[in-house]
Amino acid sequence: NGGVSFTEYKNEVTLNSGVYNIFVYQKDIAGNSSDPSDKVSIEIDDNFPKITNVSINVPDGTYISDDKIPIQIDFDKKIKFDSSGVKLYFKDKDGKVDETADYVGSDDTQNGVTQLNFEYQVKENDNFTGIELTKIAKDAGSSVFTDEFGTSKDEITIPNYSRPDIVIDAIRPTVSKEDSSPTLSGGISNISDNS
Repeated sequence: NGGVSFTEYKNEVTLNSGVYNIFVYQKDIAGNSSDPSDKVSIEIDDNFPKITNVSINVPDGTYISDDKIPIQIDFDKKIKFDSSGVKLYFKDKDGKVDETADYVGSDDTQNGVTQLNFEYQVKENDNFTGIELTKIAKDAGSSVFTDEFGTSKDEITIPNYSRPDIVIDAIRPTVSKEDSSPTLSGGISNISDNS
């Protein structure tokens, strides 16, 4: 082969996160080396995007049936996912209530987004205090979230974010006692709010 042979390199190499420059050169049997080729740069990033901001965009207070509570989560890099069935999970401040908020953000999640928007709509008979966000995941089965480098997760944990002074009270008041009285001609003498 004209004094030149080629050897295929088959050993696996583990690369940590970083930027790597790759060069190729030839070496003949006499030990002479060619000039290196132009470099090819690759970036390895095995760190999943980090959450940079979490916000529940309503003031503290009481919310009733059909009120909507928007929740925004921002990442430092794009994440890709199928938005169908993706939910934001949360608990009340005592950890006794499990609820979910629906994804209402961009439809272009297959190409990657840095901001995820969710909305929780208060349902009739909801009754709890505080919102503590826990994770983003599919409501059934598994959902893979990936970044631009292929690093993936089945769910995304929300670190330490709570709003303890948001009160959800969607229980309607009811009449607990109704008395007839001669002086009131059968009027209502006592109405109680059991919410």
